[in-house]
Amino acid sequence: MSELPVELVQEIIESSARMHIRNDVRWVGQSLAVACRAIYSLIAPILLETVYIATAEKVLAFYIFAAEAPACLKHTRRFIVHDQADWPLKIWADNANFRHAFAAQITTFSGRHTVLQTLESPDFHPRTAFIIGKLPRRQSAFSSLTRLCLSNLEVIPGGVILVTLFPELTHLIILSLYRAQLSLFFAMLSSPKLQRVLVLEMYPNRERLIEELRRRQDERIYSLPYRELIPSPSSRIITVADVALRERDGVDVWNSGTCISAPFQN
Repeated sequence: MSELPVELVQEIIESSARMHIRNDVRWVGQSLAVACRAIYSLIAPILLETVYIATAEKVLAFYIFAAEAPACLKHTRRFIVHDQADWPLKIWADNANFRHAFAAQITTFSGRHTVLQTLESPDFHPRTAFIIGKLPRRQSAFSSLTRLCLSNLEVIPGGVILVTLFPELTHLIILSLYRAQLSLFFAMLSSPKLQRVLVLEMYPNRERLIEELRRRQDERIYSLPYRELIPSPSSRIITVADVALRERDGVDVWNSGTCISAPFQN
């Protein structure tokens, strides 16, 4: 391999890392990355591009790692904290500078509203977010948000003008839509830049709710059962983290589903 052009060697190493990182991250991190300094410099941005905290027990381990080796996280762009892994508000209290720097580089965020609050800073403006919990009435972090996945519409605080909360929103995924939330759902459709809405589960009656949505004849509305999008869920309950992980793995979750509101064809 030493006789190959440097650019080709770099492409081979990076392609190998990306190919294996979803199924064998341990091999990428403990074998490939430690082969030599040159290879590590190529692998580190790929290895640390996504930080996924799967359980509440992992929160402290991440905090310790961030405190001891903050430079290692400079490559992180996607930050996923599982829906069931809560996050103490005080966790960054003694490390505000790192919090601001870390938050500024995040382009994709997934987690509870409590996690979101700990990352708030003037430079935190993700382009993609997967959120569970109750959002604050004002959230400047969403000014650049184009893609949003919500556990359900209860996430949206009452009395909020949606256009001001998500002015750049183009794609929306709702994991669970309840009939009582239809008025808020239709209000979301008024977002001027919204191109597509995907609804996964519908309650209390999926078929009846689909009929109500179809009567809108809005070709931006799509549907797809959760288990078709997430064939191997991490939990018995529906989670935004699983959708975020599917996107990480290269699945185009934003353009999935079947249009249910297109005009009938003769």
